[in-house]
Amino acid sequence: MTRIGEIAALSAALLWTSTSLIIERKGKNISPTILNFYRMFLGLILVSLVMFFKKGFFISKGSSLNPWLWLMGSGVIGFAFGDVFLFKSYQLIGARLTLLIYSFNPVIITMLSFLIFGEKLSLINLLGIIVIFCGILLVVTKKKVDKLRGKNINFYDLIPAFMACFGQAVGVIFSKLGMVTLDPLDATQMRLAGGLIGMIILLFVSKNLKGIVNLNWDKDSYLTIGYVSIIGTFIAVFLSMIAIKNTPAAIASILMSTQPVLILPISRIFTKEKVQLVEIIGAFMTFLGVALLILK
Repeated sequence: MTRIGEIAALSAALLWTSTSLIIERKGKNISPTILNFYRMFLGLILVSLVMFFKKGFFISKGSSLNPWLWLMGSGVIGFAFGDVFLFKSYQLIGARLTLLIYSFNPVIITMLSFLIFGEKLSLINLLGIIVIFCGILLVVTKKKVDKLRGKNINFYDLIPAFMACFGQAVGVIFSKLGMVTLDPLDATQMRLAGGLIGMIILLFVSKNLKGIVNLNWDKDSYLTIGYVSIIGTFIAVFLSMIAIKNTPAAIASILMSTQPVLILPISRIFTKEKVQLVEIIGAFMTFLGVALLILK
């Protein structure tokens, strides 16, 4: 039986993991808000060009207005709303603790999927989710625990991470609702359009529209924006739409949430960062969970 949905989800997670390293290493001089705008702007152009060569038109015609509304809403909530809180959480409590909280995203999606789609998981699927979840928690908690000692973090500092988690979960559900009659390419274009509109509104409200042109265009900026736009947005978002289209939302989400573990071998290869035993154990647990998760 084909596993295109599961393969697409893991591929998207891998590309997003590599994107996070590029942003960390090369994108320090770019505002996250401006980077978010450019990645959606350029990603939307690329998707539209592919659509023109494949279908003969630049803008998805869609079957009705309803899919447009769901998918553009997904872009606004998941890309604009969710990512803004995600970046804010990174600034307040750091990436590791943020990812720990962000790991609850599949739980929210599972609850929403049960209520909206009636999606059911087998016992072995549930076991796979638990194993993956424990592997992620083991790795993220171990990496962050030493840095948390002596640092005063209150409840309000955690709110942005929970808001980002909720925004991403709702974005996935909206995508699922909008893709009933559409293919992943149409869905990707609509979602990016919604995210771009959301970012323009956000930049206007924050009076930061000038930041779009007042960018420090150095070599690292070009590399970061190009990589994030093509790999992290155009290709990875398209793969995520394939995953959501062909896989239950909860499974697609948990597979795309393996980034904290996938970053271990990638960072070891490209940055020579030392990997601890507990991280290897966490990675093994995660991939064991993936094996259990895709069994029917």
